[in-house]
Amino acid sequence: QMPYLTMLMTVTALGTAAVSSRSTLINLALGGACAALYLTRPEGILAFFFLLALLLVARHFELPAPVKSRLASLVWFVAGFTLLALPYLVFLRQQTGAWAVSGKSGVTILGVDQSMKLLPDGTMLGEKSAGHLGITSLFSNFGSFLHTYQENAIKFLTVLLEQFSLAWFVLSLLGLFLLAADLVRTPARERTGYLLRLLVTLTGALVVLPVFAFSNLSVGPSYILPLFPLLLIGLCRSAAALEGFLLGRLPATAKGLAPVKWGLPLLSLPVVLIFGYFSLAPLWTGLSSDDFRYYAASQEFFLKQTGQWLSRNTPEGSRVMARWSQIGFYGDRPWRGLADGSIQEVVAYLHKNRIGYLVIDSVAVPRRRPQLVSLLDPLLPAPGLRPVYARQEYDIRVIIYQVL
Repeated sequence: QMPYLTMLMTVTALGTAAVSSRSTLINLALGGACAALYLTRPEGILAFFFLLALLLVARHFELPAPVKSRLASLVWFVAGFTLLALPYLVFLRQQTGAWAVSGKSGVTILGVDQSMKLLPDGTMLGEKSAGHLGITSLFSNFGSFLHTYQENAIKFLTVLLEQFSLAWFVLSLLGLFLLAADLVRTPARERTGYLLRLLVTLTGALVVLPVFAFSNLSVGPSYILPLFPLLLIGLCRSAAALEGFLLGRLPATAKGLAPVKWGLPLLSLPVVLIFGYFSLAPLWTGLSSDDFRYYAASQEFFLKQTGQWLSRNTPEGSRVMARWSQIGFYGDRPWRGLADGSIQEVVAYLHKNRIGYLVIDSVAVPRRRPQLVSLLDPLLPAPGLRPVYARQEYDIRVIIYQVL
């Protein structure tokens, strides 16, 4: 999460600068920062497309500038993104057999687990196009999607209010309101540029939105980190408004007040830092706690170490089915999401798609695939499957089956 937050703040700062500048260096750096954001978390690619749209509008309104110069800045932006992101896109092509922006490309309007549901014809729902799904099915899934989205939005707001102090939250919202109100007072010829810079600050909120589509989402403090730059900008605007109010109250001709007028704006920095420290203290405490360290170690055990075992003990190119795409990544094996069906249906899907190994874990299966829970016991018979790996640590059990 920390690299993701760092890159998000970098993208916000460079994006604000790029709206007003055709500098090759700035636009190239912005493209590279967007690629780094995308490589950290797949939903970060939304920032690239969002900023590309904003830059297209910004360059369109730079009418006095030569067309060649305006297009060049966009080319540099796209080039910066492509140079850094292309190796990963090629890797995904090798892993999935198709061009995709994420190993989670099944995360569409259907949601992650819904997209893995097996259909009567033996294919996954996420493998069907909207045309094959049918308009009735699509609308049905859309209703479910909206319900999930609403539930997760409420969870997200609850965590947000828990982690930030009320004063921070209120002042940030006030600052964002003032930023929007400043648009009216901006001269007409500068209004488009100001609006675009204002929209750039919403990048953090934009990249959070796809997370709300995940079913059975457990929203923790780390989920609200992408909103930190936006809230910080709002807090700074509130501080600036307070400075302006206080400066306006000082007599213009009063003697001895010059140092006060000069020093008052400098107070905004410590004010913002102090607010930020005390407001984020619960978040930092949570991320540095023993519980979080235990959680991080458990993630490394069942995601990374499981993948590494597959890398060492399975033929190169063997296909793997698992609920978590990270297992395929660390195993350097083509990955397919864990099918949602009965054991017999899943085994049939494995055979049909020539998948050699099935990974079952106690994190996902009891809650998301209860019909497969018997596979958590390698001693129970499983027709068509042979257990080749079993390990339990951190209260997590992982079983790997070879498909016979």
